[in-house]
Amino acid sequence: MVVEDNQPTAEQVKAANEAELARWEDDFPEKDLKVPFSRDDKEDDKKTDDEDDKKDEELEAPEDIDYTDPEPVVKTEDPGEFKPSDNSFTVETLDGIKTKITSPEQAEEYADANADNLSASQQIKLVRNATTMESKLAREQEKWDTQKAKFDSESQVDQERQDNIQNFANEIQYMITKGLLPAIPTEYATADWSDPDVAKQPGVKEQIELVNYMTKENNVRAKVGVKPFASMIDAYNDMVREQGKDEKKESKERSDKARKEVAAKVTAPSASSEGIQAPKGIAVGNPNVFKRNSAIWE
Repeated sequence: MVVEDNQPTAEQVKAANEAELARWEDDFPEKDLKVPFSRDDKEDDKKTDDEDDKKDEELEAPEDIDYTDPEPVVKTEDPGEFKPSDNSFTVETLDGIKTKITSPEQAEEYADANADNLSASQQIKLVRNATTMESKLAREQEKWDTQKAKFDSESQVDQERQDNIQNFANEIQYMITKGLLPAIPTEYATADWSDPDVAKQPGVKEQIELVNYMTKENNVRAKVGVKPFASMIDAYNDMVREQGKDEKKESKERSDKARKEVAAKVTAPSASSEGIQAPKGIAVGNPNVFKRNSAIWE
């Protein structure tokens, strides 16, 4: 018995497949399948990252902050030793003898010694002049005392400031010896640190950053009534803690940004693709579909 060969030819299989694909190819629009990512995007991102890395590697001078140099503490002139002005006057006795009185004590002694040799008017004049002299001397002494006390107080504050500055210098030297701050090259130790080229040099840059941080923080603390930093080491430790927090925050922000960028490059299912049914003519899950270059259809 002859068995007929009902297998389709290669041409028939090809034609059937093309016809079947044409029926459902519009169910998957190309725009919904396209991933918004290209090699150019990758190259642009790489270029941007390279530029950022290069910029970070450049040595820049620390950003200056807006603050004014402290005013001199000692504003009061040193009054020196007390030297009263010349308030002397001359008194004359009945016998015509003239005497110069230079102090209230002298006037009192003169009045007692010459009570019988002075007329009533001369005695009154002596007392009046002695009283005026005493009042002037008292005012001058009071003015000198006030100026001297103010000068001494300002001098004490200035000395405390100088001691603090010296202590700051000692603390910085200590941090250099501990390796917390880089040493300053000899040629920049006495240079003008306000010069941007000098300010960005290793050692100088780090010290300026620390001083700026301490000054800025002390200004903030002063506004809210918090005791300012009295130690450069305390300011350094606080600055390092804040920098650590900022680095963690920036690292998290970069990580979040990277995740978002990756997620953005993977197209979410569109409304047109949700609930897509298998194209007519395709048996979902049937392993024989397009198997061995043959199609199964109704």
